[in-house]
Amino acid sequence: APCSGWGYNWGGCPPWDSALFFIPESVLAFTGDDSVARRLYPKMLRNVDYVESILDASGVPTVGIGDWLAPVAPGKELYQWPWREMSAAFRVGNVMCAERLARRFGFADDALRFERVRRRAVMDFQRNFCDAAGLPVFETSTLHALALAFDLVRPECRSACAGKMSELLRVRNHRVDFGIIGVGFVIRMLFENGYVDDAYRVMTQPEKPGFVYLSDTLNLTAMPERWDIDERPDCHESSFNHAYMAEYLACIYRYLAGFRHDRERPGVNYLEIRPSIPKELDWFKAKYLGFCVEWARDGEDVRMTVT
Repeated sequence: APCSGWGYNWGGCPPWDSALFFIPESVLAFTGDDSVARRLYPKMLRNVDYVESILDASGVPTVGIGDWLAPVAPGKELYQWPWREMSAAFRVGNVMCAERLARRFGFADDALRFERVRRRAVMDFQRNFCDAAGLPVFETSTLHALALAFDLVRPECRSACAGKMSELLRVRNHRVDFGIIGVGFVIRMLFENGYVDDAYRVMTQPEKPGFVYLSDTLNLTAMPERWDIDERPDCHESSFNHAYMAEYLACIYRYLAGFRHDRERPGVNYLEIRPSIPKELDWFKAKYLGFCVEWARDGEDVRMTVT
């Protein structure tokens, strides 16, 4: 790590480096154990400094790859572009995470420095990649999801950004337009911004490219590396069991079941249970950490039982 021989300008770069930031923070949120985050915190400092040292004159990182293995769009392959936008977005997301951890650990000077870097990085993103209305100019749901997740758009633009993200998916009949980066953010941001039914339709849309196509048409029992795995069956080229797709399963627990860990109250002693209920789903049941949540429609009402 971070690149294992590929070269930092390909196998490294801010989107891939985000594992260094997001995984330790997730471990802390889910378990209450901050030892991983504390151990890796010095590496986060070095990474933030390094990314700031490889910016071009416009304030954009000079390395990166796009939304890797996104479905092919007419006339182009999305995963080859927009890499500059993705790297600029994760420049913000990574330092945002480092800033949260610095404040939690009481490192006031670091937190202030990270805040300054984050504010500058947000302005660089908006200047380079947003239109006059304040929205990302590249029309892919991933970039709009990142803009929402990392506060890259002004507060008054958030609603329009979420609406544009849902619109981009609706015109595709809720077939995915995202790759390895987007799979971790698009469904989550649809749920978080009130587009529950659109999120559910993306999760259950049966045509290719889509999650249900992989399970029901291809009869796969694990999530593969790419949406067109049936066109590339050679295991030496693509994996049939790729962990990044597990975000789909995480969203089932976080949103349909409603099990939500809170960064501000990390660990197993506090758990919020707040399901998101799509119009097209009548019943749901799930278990987690000894809790069981079951809800079902009853006419115009929804009745929920928590054990």
